[in-house]
Amino acid sequence: MLKMHHIGVVVNNIETTAKHYLKDIGGFTQSAVFFDEKQGINIQFLYPVDKTGLPVELIQPVSEKNPVANILRKSGVSPYHICYEADDIKEEYNKLRGGGTYV
Repeated sequence: MLKMHHIGVVVNNIETTAKHYLKDIGGFTQSAVFFDEKQGINIQFLYPVDKTGLPVELIQPVSEKNPVANILRKSGVSPYHICYEADDIKEEYNKLRGGGTYV
C-alpha cells in the first residue's frame, strides 16, 4: 500500500519560507538545510510537531539553469511534488500501471 510521506514545495529562499511555516503557521520543527549536489538544490524538511500532518520539504534551486528554477519562474512558490513510500515498490507500480486494483 502507498503511504504519503511528504509534500515538496519549491521556494525562492528556504530561510524566508521556513520562517513563514515556523512563525506564521506554527507547529513545525526544522531539519538542517543540506545541499543535494546531484540535483543542484538546497533542501530543508519541516516536521509537524503533533505528528498528525505531513512533513514539508522546502526545495530551493541554487542555479537559474536548474529545472526546478523553471518551475519556480512559471508557478512561483508552490507545491512541487508529493512523495509516497511503499513496502513493495514493484507491486505498487504494477497496480498503478493497471496490473492491480486500488480499493
